[in-house]
Amino acid sequence: MLPKELRLPSIHIAPLMRHGKRVRNESMEIIFQKNQGGKRFAFIVSTKVDKRAAVRNRIKRLIREVVHRELPHIADCVDAVVVVKAKTSETYVTMKPVLFALFGKAGLLTL
Repeated sequence: MLPKELRLPSIHIAPLMRHGKRVRNESMEIIFQKNQGGKRFAFIVSTKVDKRAAVRNRIKRLIREVVHRELPHIADCVDAVVVVKAKTSETYVTMKPVLFALFGKAGLLTL
């Protein structure tokens, strides 16, 4: 689980979804914008991905784990919402390159 200081509060998600920059691939989207503080993330998995909450929660846990382990490689001072729009892989090994590609495309990686 991400520490509390790395979680984007729900009241900040709607304005970010309206005004943030978007980067997409076939199954995911990252909506982000620069901020004055540190890194903050939110994760959304649509019911179109799967009707079962257990499956959606598993996908969110996997994405959180990838982000948590790779925090040193993600740029500082950014708010980001990761939105899963289609069925994705359900393993850490296959999820990591997909997310890294999106973060790279958005210019949020510091390697």
